[in-house]
Amino acid sequence: MFGKPKTDIEALQREVTQYREGFAQIASHVGLRLGDRPDVQASASAICETIDRLGGQDNRPPEPGSEVRPLSPDVRQIKLDGAVNLTIVQGPTPSLTIQCKDKSYLPKVLTTVSGHVLTIDTEPTFISQVGGVTTIIKGAVQQFHGSILGGVSGQNIRIGGGNVCVTNIGGPTAEVTVVLPEVTGLRVKGAGKITYRGFRQEELGLEISGSGDVELEGVADRLEAEISGSGEVSAFGLSVKTAKLRVSGSGDIRATVTNTVRARVSGSGKIKIAGNPTDKDTDVSGSGKIKFVD
Repeated sequence: MFGKPKTDIEALQREVTQYREGFAQIASHVGLRLGDRPDVQASASAICETIDRLGGQDNRPPEPGSEVRPLSPDVRQIKLDGAVNLTIVQGPTPSLTIQCKDKSYLPKVLTTVSGHVLTIDTEPTFISQVGGVTTIIKGAVQQFHGSILGGVSGQNIRIGGGNVCVTNIGGPTAEVTVVLPEVTGLRVKGAGKITYRGFRQEELGLEISGSGDVELEGVADRLEAEISGSGEVSAFGLSVKTAKLRVSGSGDIRATVTNTVRARVSGSGKIKIAGNPTDKDTDVSGSGKIKFVD
């Protein structure tokens, strides 16, 4: 006699159940678990935040983080393969510290030691947006079929049919500081940057493949520097007695040499040499230049 008919109540209950099932399905699609009796408003907020985050539209500032990793005292050479800013400090106690503006990026900074060589790399990531759905894929080699619009940070992309539009996702996202008694060899592959200041040692060798950047300040007897690509070596602040310098491509080397220098340029690169060395051996092939400066 009073209240809603039983059929109306049952219909309302079915509708509520359908809403809950719909929320659960959407939440599951974006990786959320809402529980058996979720709060509608809280569930909606959680789903929206997750979708924004996956789509790169999360307006909340990321939380910075740092991590200290063990480092063998036997390391004497460093290979930098990822988009990382590396600072090397000469000191008696080996250490490796990683700092990121977003702490979720820390596990993506990969560090391995093999013998005397420390390798620092970053985990490549692909983000694609198709039909309003964002997909994040991890791996060194990405393979797709059809049309893709997204951003990639990695070395290899394979496309089987269709079109692709690729956008680079930012620059270096990690700052790494390494403390070692001595570093005699440096190798940069890609767009990484190395800064090594305040050191004193017998020799240093470095190679850059790509658009990497190395800044050096200190004292050494011998320097060997080679660039393949558009990289840059800034070493006016490093005083050496003898040096072998080579640029293949459009790279740039600036060095201070006091005794003997052997310099080679192939392509449009440039080498500038300070220190007024007494023994000079130079050769240029292409439109590049070798210049001695005061």
